[in-house]
Parts: sequence; C-alpha cells; structure tokens
Amino acid sequence: GTGAACEAGGAVDCLLGDWGVWSTCDVNKMMYRDKRVLRAAANQGQPCAGETTRGQSCGLAPVDCRMSSWTGWGPCDRSCGEGQTRRQRQIEVFAQFGGQECLPELIETRGCMQKACPTWDAEVSDWTQWSS
Repeated sequence: GTGAACEAGGAVDCLLGDWGVWSTCDVNKMMYRDKRVLRAAANQGQPCAGETTRGQSCGLAPVDCRMSSWTGWGPCDRSCGEGQTRRQRQIEVFAQFGGQECLPELIETRGCMQKACPTWDAEVSDWTQWSS
C-alpha cells in the first residue's frame, strides 16, 4: 500500500459508519440495511468487527389482537351481604407486525349484594343450677 500510514508503519483500525437506510421490500418479503466501511484496517490495525448487514421481514399485513368475549358474571363470593363477582376474557390472537395491541383488562370485578345476613337478637340469662 501507499500513503502516510504505510510509510510511518502505524497501525490503522477499521472504522464502520452508521446503519444505512432500509432497502425496499423484496419478493421474499425481506429488507436489508448495511454499515459502510469508512476506513479499512491496515498495518495490523483492528479489523472490522460486528455485523455489517441486517435483515428483517417486511410487507406482512398487520395482525390485530383478537380477544374472546367476556364470560358471564360468576356467582357472588358471599352468600349474604356485600360481596364481589367477576368475569374474564382471553387473548385469542396476539398482535403482530404493527397490528392493534391487546387491551390489558382480562378480568373485571364488581360488587354484588345478596340478601341481608341474619342477625341474632339474644339475651344472656343467669346460670341455672347444676343438674344432679
């Protein structure tokens, strides 16, 4: 080689640029981007390291999240007085390729009122005599 670095014998390390723009989507539904080598290694300098090309899928139709319908409300968790009831739903299809994300609510609870709990009116009497 020629140039000042070669004449001086100094090591020259590789220098990579930033990631370039993504290519257009190809027939295999892939797109790519590259890092350019701005300066090649010379005179036992550090060679280029790491990836210089990246690929990712593209052109795939977005898939929106799909959730099941809510179940019916379950039974009240108390047999009398104030309690809670719940219902739930499930994620049937997760979002992909930038589709609409799922809502976080999978369980709902609400209050429920049953018949009043019984109250006992009682009077305590004096002790009776021991039986024989």
